[in-house]
Amino acid sequence: MGICGVLATTLALITVRRFPRKQLLFIGYIFVLISCVIIVITDITDFDLVALMLVIVMVMSFFTFIQPTAYLYMYEVGVDSTLGICKMGMYSFQLLIVLITPVLIQKLSSTWTFVIFGIFSLLGCIFTSIFVRETAGLNDKDKKRLYRPKRHKYIDVFVKTDDEANMIKIKKNKEKLKEQQEKAQ
Repeated sequence: MGICGVLATTLALITVRRFPRKQLLFIGYIFVLISCVIIVITDITDFDLVALMLVIVMVMSFFTFIQPTAYLYMYEVGVDSTLGICKMGMYSFQLLIVLITPVLIQKLSSTWTFVIFGIFSLLGCIFTSIFVRETAGLNDKDKKRLYRPKRHKYIDVFVKTDDEANMIKIKKNKEKLKEQQEKAQ
C-alpha cells in the first residue's frame, strides 16, 4: 500500500496541474464507483485476487483524484475563516471511515461495505455535477467569489477588486456632484 500511496501522490501532482478540478473529482468518483461495483461482483463470485486488486485501484483512485482535488479546491474557494472548518470536516470524515470500515466488514460483510461505499461515490458524482463549480483558469478573487451570496454588503466590501472599488467611488462622487448641482439650482 505504501508503493500505491507514492504512485498515487505522483499521479496526483501531474493530474491536478493538467486537468480541471471538477472533471478530476467526477472521474475519481466514477473510478471508485466502478471499482466498488466490480468488487461487490467479485466478492459474490469468490474472485478474491481480483477483489484485492480492485480495492487497490479504488484506494489509488481516491488518493489520485478525489483527496488532492478536494484539498486544492478547499484552499482555492475557501476564505481564511472557513478553512479550519473545512479541514476539520475532512479529517472527521476520514477518521469516521477508518473507524467504521472494520466494523462494517465484520457486521455486514465486505459486500455490503462496498455497496455502501459505492452509494456514497454515486452521491459524490451527483453532488459534483450539481454543486461544484470549476476553478481552473480563474484568478484568486474570482475563485473566492464562486460561492459567495449574490448580494451581501459585507462580503462585497472584502472581495471587490481595486478597479471595482474605484468605479464605485467614482459613481458615488458623480451622484454627490449631481445632487449638489440640483440643490444649487
